[in-house]
Amino acid sequence: MRKNVFILLFALLAWYSKAQQGIDRGLSLLSTSETLASEKKIDSAYTYAENALKLFQQEKNDSLVAEAAMRLILLQPKTTLPYSQDYFELLTSSATHKKDWPLLVQSYYTKGRSLYLDREYGDALPYYLALDSIAKRHRVKNEIVVRSIIDRGEISRMSFTHEGVNTAHEIFLEALALAEEIESQEEIHHSYMRLADITEMRDLFDECKRYTDLAFAYYTQVDNVAYVSRIYRIYANYYSAIGELDNAEKAKIDGIQYLRSKNTPEELASALISYGDFLLVKRKDPKKAITQFEEAKTIYDAIGHAPDDRYMFLTEGLAICYANTNDFERSHEYYRQTYELKKELVKKANNDLTRRLETKYQTRQKEQEIALLSSQQQLAAQQKKNERIILLSAVGISSLAGIFFFFQYRNRQKTNKKLKELDTAKSTFFANISHEFRTPLTLIKGPLEDQLNTANLPDRQRKNLTHAYQNTQRLEQLVEQLLALSKLESGHLKLHVQPGNFEQFLSAQITAFSFHCEEKHIDCNIQVKENEDGALDWFDRDALEKVLFNLMGNAVKYTPEQGHIELAGARTGDYFDLRITNSRNYLTPQQQSDIFKRFYQTNDLNAGTGIGLALTKELIELHKGTIRVESEKTGTTSFILRIPVAKNMYTPSEILEETLQDLKTDQVFHSSQPSETIGIISEEAPQLLIIDDTEEILEYIRSIFEGTYIVHTAKDGQTGYEKAIATIPDIIISDVMMPQQDGFTLTQRLKENELTSHIPIALLTAKTQDKDKLEGLQKGADAYVTKPFSSQFLRATLANLLENRKKLQKRFAQEVILLPKDIQLTSADEQFLDRLQKVMDTHLVQSNFTVDTFSMEMGVSRMQLHRKLKALTGQSASEFLRSQRLKLAAQLLRSGKSTISEVGYSVGFNDPSYFTKCFKKEFGCAPLDYISKKSGT
Repeated sequence: MRKNVFILLFALLAWYSKAQQGIDRGLSLLSTSETLASEKKIDSAYTYAENALKLFQQEKNDSLVAEAAMRLILLQPKTTLPYSQDYFELLTSSATHKKDWPLLVQSYYTKGRSLYLDREYGDALPYYLALDSIAKRHRVKNEIVVRSIIDRGEISRMSFTHEGVNTAHEIFLEALALAEEIESQEEIHHSYMRLADITEMRDLFDECKRYTDLAFAYYTQVDNVAYVSRIYRIYANYYSAIGELDNAEKAKIDGIQYLRSKNTPEELASALISYGDFLLVKRKDPKKAITQFEEAKTIYDAIGHAPDDRYMFLTEGLAICYANTNDFERSHEYYRQTYELKKELVKKANNDLTRRLETKYQTRQKEQEIALLSSQQQLAAQQKKNERIILLSAVGISSLAGIFFFFQYRNRQKTNKKLKELDTAKSTFFANISHEFRTPLTLIKGPLEDQLNTANLPDRQRKNLTHAYQNTQRLEQLVEQLLALSKLESGHLKLHVQPGNFEQFLSAQITAFSFHCEEKHIDCNIQVKENEDGALDWFDRDALEKVLFNLMGNAVKYTPEQGHIELAGARTGDYFDLRITNSRNYLTPQQQSDIFKRFYQTNDLNAGTGIGLALTKELIELHKGTIRVESEKTGTTSFILRIPVAKNMYTPSEILEETLQDLKTDQVFHSSQPSETIGIISEEAPQLLIIDDTEEILEYIRSIFEGTYIVHTAKDGQTGYEKAIATIPDIIISDVMMPQQDGFTLTQRLKENELTSHIPIALLTAKTQDKDKLEGLQKGADAYVTKPFSSQFLRATLANLLENRKKLQKRFAQEVILLPKDIQLTSADEQFLDRLQKVMDTHLVQSNFTVDTFSMEMGVSRMQLHRKLKALTGQSASEFLRSQRLKLAAQLLRSGKSTISEVGYSVGFNDPSYFTKCFKKEFGCAPLDYISKKSGT
């Protein structure tokens, strides 16, 4: 008996020793992982943490499993290794199962924090919000919750918008309240420090000073070097903001002296760079600034500091200082170093982004491959089973052969279905990735625009922010191309051909690039032959706009200064042949065969992604056309396109039903009718004035709107102004760069004229800079459309402007006498309405006050008065006059001081029966019934 007990005890000790060894080994691996992570060896750190997790899972130690999983979650965004499993899901499932709400809160914080540290703020925010919901639901109040709230505040603060900063202030106050409730001194003072920073941004200087003093006293006592250094910077910013530069400089010097006593060389170097910037910008003392910058550089070089943004600001600061002290040789050298650093940092950032996307893609691809392999194995097993059944039955039952073929067919169907599902999943993945880019791009672009609009922005910062803003625009273009590719792959991008003049469409699209050619001094020659038989062309405007934008954009991009671009096109039978040639480097036969492949680059140094030409080829093939490239060793490259433009080349589902007006007969062709039935445009159709000095653009825009608008045209600004006064159109499209009078001047003149001030104006131009758009809007333009433009976008823009004008008409029509009131009007409109009211006050009640008298009193022609009133109220001059008289009559009837006949005579009606008839038509009841309703009898 004793022997058996001894054996059992020995076995238990051996098991415990083995389990402890496994735990000790796991702890050692986890410790090594932390060390490797601090050394930026992320992949190795991730592998060690994974091995530690496996050991803890073997020993079934839940707390250590949770610790290892949290370590892996923090490392996931930075590793290049594919994720073997979702550790976040493992952690949250375990915490939920055990109802360990603090652990669940910590899990969400770890996931959100990992994304926050990797600057994926848009992805981090949902985890912080989920954490907040869990904490409130289960009454979890601890330091983790406070830190999550502070991170949320930082995300709002980094938007650098007025709304974002105000929101951050409120969030930091929420964090402080919770920290005080749980009596955490660390988080209380952490909140003070964040509040000090945000109140300085909001110009709440008294609060900023109070919070800064509180935080400084605590962190100097606990000797938190990083936070003390940060608080010195807050002090300096505070004193600079209130104009006490001496105290601001003292704060910076004190911060440097404090850091000299600590073994933190990177913090010291950063403080020296900040002081150097202060001396250069605030004190205008480049010589003294050089001393600080040089000492910081010495520190960085001594510790082997890897190049980063701070080091780039250091070299740029030295370059500016030496330029200001006339040491141009050193200045040039530091500018060169800054440029090389910037290139390296941009390349690194692009590589990091590519790596993260590639990791996500590889992970998704591996999951798809596993699913496909599993499906194939299942199908193979099923196929073997079917074959065995057939072999066993084939001896006497020939009918089973049909069953065999049935199973084979079903298996093939399953395989095809699975492959389609995988292909759809891949397209969905690309579409989702592209959409995910839009949120962070918006969060980047908005603050950049706000900063660039700052009046006193230093030139160096404006230059850097401009580069960043240009790159966000480039990223937006790439996102749109990725979305178009995903739509093509998924089959969601359909062909919609419609009738039109292809030569005019082509010339308009190409002419839109003339501004860019002039900037690079490129000779652009266009030779497009007119279609002699006058037949309609059928093509998808949207698809071919993208094609021409990519091809002409590449031609302008890769053609050197003083180069040339030639575009030649002509209709051949049912096809339109097009050749775009530009001077550029020779493309080898291999490069020519690969140039339409996705992500292919002829040269790794070329800017771009290799998406544009791949998208172009797929759009041409969707359009049932062909594209190829030819390159001559003499230094020219040509893209040759053949596009079908005959209606019979497309299926009924690909033909867009649309009304088109013939250019020669001013009649309308309905493409949906086989006989092309002809109709006439209604006189009530809106009138459009198009002003452009380029014949091709003018005719192309006319072709877009004829059939739905009454179109007028003018070829320069002065003629356009005169025609606008004469016709009073409902809407105007105008180019900006024109002879005699440019679009900006034209817009200002039209908006200042009483007769035309109400007309919506859309400016159309190749000038894409925000300053040009701003100038156009400041002159009074209602919309700004850049070339090359989408015909669908231009139609929608005009439709929206006219719809807004109709809403304004409804509001005006409700007034008894037109008054500006709270309706937004130009000063010219207000002047017109003031004169109109004076005329109405004087003549409205006169029975002999006719439309002719009305127009004469207003000082305009009858037609001009009719068009102006029609635009403002939706009523003709006679309708307006009658309506105003009846509304005045309704007011008088409500007062009850006059009889119906007296009211009719007093507002200009000589015949009481005619007055009653008009009143009933206007208000839906006779005057007597109207009085009864208003009196409540």
